[in-house]
Amino acid sequence: MVKKYIFKFKKFILRILSIRYLYTIYKLFSTMKTGSYVLIKENQKFPFIKIGSDFDIYVLNIDKTQKEIIGYFNVIPNFKTTRIYCDNGHNQIDLFYNDKFIYKFDLYGTDYTSSTFNDIFIENVIQNCLQKKFYFFKKFNISIPTKDMDIMIRIFELYLYPEKKHHKDVLKNNGVQYIESINDQILRYSKIDTSKLYLGS
Repeated sequence: MVKKYIFKFKKFILRILSIRYLYTIYKLFSTMKTGSYVLIKENQKFPFIKIGSDFDIYVLNIDKTQKEIIGYFNVIPNFKTTRIYCDNGHNQIDLFYNDKFIYKFDLYGTDYTSSTFNDIFIENVIQNCLQKKFYFFKKFNISIPTKDMDIMIRIFELYLYPEKKHHKDVLKNNGVQYIESINDQILRYSKIDTSKLYLGS
């Protein structure tokens, strides 16, 4: 019984800390130029994102964006960042608070080469982005993909990683007919066979 209460207390503390960190992160997004980035694969619990999670972002200029993110946190006490080169057009920035890892920014630039979509997809996702307004103790704005683009991003991701249940859930909620209705768009950006997607439980 005691262990149960300790676990609940720790979970409560982590949630309070995550709110503090996320408030700072959403202030960053609100300062970023519209049309320069898009937050993709939005977490179903957004804006309450669990500590340790990733922010996956398409960007027009990966060098400029990572400098913007690193520069933003460098002047805030107790925050620290480290940059990780993953591949051409793909970098990660790990965010720390008091030397403890809290969140990751996963950046994909327009020169990123994907095995599922072509070289115009990322730029088109950014060019057609929407502005999502939300409240997190104050009003914030964040750039997100259109619904069609979001579904395609999740289809491409699920094609590579069929075990990712959260993408399956989003696709299942929209239905097979919806996926079929955007098939021409999918074919514009990719040659994958959507009939091979398994959306079962």
